[in-house]
Amino acid sequence: MKLHLFNPENDLALGLGCRNYTPPPHAAAIHRAGALLPLWWAGEDDLVIAPEGLAADAGQLKERFGLHGNIFTGQPVKATPAPWGWSADAKRQFTVAGVRPETLPSDEMIGRLRLLSHRRMTIEIIEGLGETVRFRQRLQIQRLWSRQRGFRPDVSSSRRGQGAGVVCSAHVRLTKRRSTSGLQV
Repeated sequence: MKLHLFNPENDLALGLGCRNYTPPPHAAAIHRAGALLPLWWAGEDDLVIAPEGLAADAGQLKERFGLHGNIFTGQPVKATPAPWGWSADAKRQFTVAGVRPETLPSDEMIGRLRLLSHRRMTIEIIEGLGETVRFRQRLQIQRLWSRQRGFRPDVSSSRRGQGAGVVCSAHVRLTKRRSTSGLQV
């Protein structure tokens, strides 16, 4: 049996790294609106953490589309936690729901997930995979496209074609790295 949690605000919580995360209003609204999404992939005996007020809606969805799973009632159960994503806040929500601590990831593991989720890691992975050629081709295509349209996609500006704005810091870092290694971007 799995205990599902739809927590689309997880990336924000993971980035902040705190246990008692309060999402911004728009993220909280997405969380509430999608709370029943796990019913679409839940198994027969699975439970979904969702507001009690959605129990009737869950019943209608299950009947209409042949979905499985039930709304978690708050009674402690032996279930495997299955969040949309792990963060210290997701761990806290499962702890409050009564999930056994030994089934939850350690704080150290969540810290490692946090590091792996950072944009820095994406850049390092792309470089390690040898994706520089595709990246370079993409930049050449963007430059060609922008010359034809009179603005640069790597520059943020409210006035098109004025050349004013801030260059994306990731682009600058990648450009510096490649130029020192002999590659021209």
